[in-house]
Amino acid sequence: MASFRVREQTAQELVKAVRTATETVAHCTKRSGNISGVFQRNLNDATALIQAAVDSLAERTVNDEIRRLNLVVERLTKENGELRKESAILKEQQVKEFVVPTTNESPMEITPAVDEPSQLERNLTARWSAMMNARFEGIEGRLLPEQRRIPLAADKRREARPSFAEVAGSSKAQPAKAVATKASPAKTLAAKAPAAKGPGKKPQGGQTARPNAPPTKPAAKKPVTPKLRPPRSSAIVLTLLPGAQEKGVTYETALRDAKSRINISELGISGLRCVKAKTGGKLLEIPGATSGDKADALAAKLKEVLPEELVRVSRPTKTVDVRLSGLDDSVTKDEVAEAVSRVGGCAAASIKVGEIRESWAGNGTVVVKVPVAAAKKVAQGRLLVGWVSCRVQVLETKPMRCYRCMESGHVRQQCPNETDRSEMCYRCGGLGHKARDCTAAAPHCPVCADSGKPADHKVGSKNCAPPKRGKASKPVPTRSIGDSVAAMDTS
Repeated sequence: MASFRVREQTAQELVKAVRTATETVAHCTKRSGNISGVFQRNLNDATALIQAAVDSLAERTVNDEIRRLNLVVERLTKENGELRKESAILKEQQVKEFVVPTTNESPMEITPAVDEPSQLERNLTARWSAMMNARFEGIEGRLLPEQRRIPLAADKRREARPSFAEVAGSSKAQPAKAVATKASPAKTLAAKAPAAKGPGKKPQGGQTARPNAPPTKPAAKKPVTPKLRPPRSSAIVLTLLPGAQEKGVTYETALRDAKSRINISELGISGLRCVKAKTGGKLLEIPGATSGDKADALAAKLKEVLPEELVRVSRPTKTVDVRLSGLDDSVTKDEVAEAVSRVGGCAAASIKVGEIRESWAGNGTVVVKVPVAAAKKVAQGRLLVGWVSCRVQVLETKPMRCYRCMESGHVRQQCPNETDRSEMCYRCGGLGHKARDCTAAAPHCPVCADSGKPADHKVGSKNCAPPKRGKASKPVPTRSIGDSVAAMDTS
């Protein structure tokens, strides 16, 4: 209220301000609980009296307000008339300045004065343009010289390239040139061969063949992240242990015994598929992407029914290799497994942690076999292992490889080769050590060396291309499910 200027307000504005103030006083009096009833009544009476007095004064001062406004209107009207007169005088002076006398012989004829404002504007614009052009001409002489560069091959090609108009004109105006070209087909073919760019395009006669543009460098390919697709089924593998056949236990008797003692409908399984795995065992496949719990229940029942010293029951899961890098020196395998199982939402028993090695940067790195569903969650960001937030990288799936002959496409149980390389190093082909402990100066592939091919690489690298001997022999036919089972963890 201190900033409210009374002298600058009109009568109506003052009345409105007083009404607002009295309403505020009445509201505060009504809502306050510390004022007694007598004081509240006195305040209400005073507020009503002030409101009535202000309304009466507003009615009495209406005539004074009108009188003051009339004086203001008269003063503004007078000022407006004076401004109009001054504007008319200025226009007359400008018109007189632009009157141009004519060159006619009769002295009585004179050019009328320019009355149109548009002609006046055009004259002013012409004068202004001439003045600006004169100034720019004086500035151009003081500018820096034009920047020059060495002519490039592209400039020469651009100058030598004929335009469409030139080509059309030459083809119409010089028909004799085309006839001369037909007379010497050998020269024409030699001249047109470099200019041909694609099928269906006929180069025009007499056109100079321009050299091909230099090949552009291909864009650098980004590393492709393997797609993680969870399996659509769950599997159980039955494998006969050594000595089972001597005791009369076969896959036939084992499956017959299991069917007689287990009711799969009680486990929620309506049906399954039985195929032969690549390893020679029997694979029980339960369809459905969410059939993992049913497979676990059936595997538990099979372990109860079948003798564990003769038949091994395993629950393989499709896994992928995940590399964790940036670990500190104190990280253990148990900590890695616990971190992966926590983020991936899988059991720690389904995770296989490799050896923790030192990378080129001095930090620890390890390769972990993780189920596909868990790997999708782990690969979404960095993984916290202990105190360290390490980097996660999903590796490409390795092809199926035989540990006996080191060739791809089959496993040890179905190896058709006679050569046994199971004791050789994957890097140098030597005996008595493994690839991780190899100290050889250069790699050497024993598979490519035996086939007479370049062997300056390790087994399974991109340069390794051994012959596919597995096609010569006909192994036992299996379904495609065996390929995925070979990449599963059967432990």
